[in-house]
Amino acid sequence: MSDNLRDLSFSGAGSSGGGEYRNVKISGAGHINGDIKCQSIACSGATTVCGNVECANEIKISGASKFEGDVTCKSFSCSGSTKLKSLKTENASASGSLECMGDISAVNISGSGAVAAQSISGETVKLSGSVKVKGLLSGDRIEIKYADRLDIKEIGGGYLKIEPGLGVHRLGSLLFGKNAKHLEIGSIECDDVDIIGCKVDSVKGARIVIGEGCRVERAEYSQSLEVHESAYVGERVKA
Repeated sequence: MSDNLRDLSFSGAGSSGGGEYRNVKISGAGHINGDIKCQSIACSGATTVCGNVECANEIKISGASKFEGDVTCKSFSCSGSTKLKSLKTENASASGSLECMGDISAVNISGSGAVAAQSISGETVKLSGSVKVKGLLSGDRIEIKYADRLDIKEIGGGYLKIEPGLGVHRLGSLLFGKNAKHLEIGSIECDDVDIIGCKVDSVKGARIVIGEGCRVERAEYSQSLEVHESAYVGERVKA
């Protein structure tokens, strides 16, 4: 990227076409129509980008933002409400609401609030709050502290721990009350599994711990299986 590129800056309300820029700064309401390439993006307020984004360094967002194309960057952080088509980065951090129509791919992923995506993949994935993944959630190390919603089709990887978050004081009401249907996972296949309060169709792993209030239809293990007295396991298979 050329050193002679100009900055793109909005303060208040503004719009621009796509193109190549050095640094993009938006404060207020900004609209970019087209693909952009840049060194960095910093937005506060309301931002809409109607195109793909290729950022060499950091994208930092606060407020309400919408990216209608694919986003590629070195680092991505957002607070508030963010919607995008897909995200590929090294480090992703989100607080508030992050909704991705496609895939989120990063080395390190952390999210608090509400995270929804078609799929999520990373080496380290730490999520708290509400999590919805229509496809596969994968990682070498996955830690989830859920609140009122956990809806994941598949989980795969190395180490997995799922437990209620700090704000969940009444585990029983979540498991057996009106919100019980929102704590569901289709299948889990990880080396080490430690779960609390989840409804899972099938769990497969080397070392499995099925904690309080879980309902698992099938558990297949190669080394060890521990089941809490309040948990239900329909079928236990030693591989």
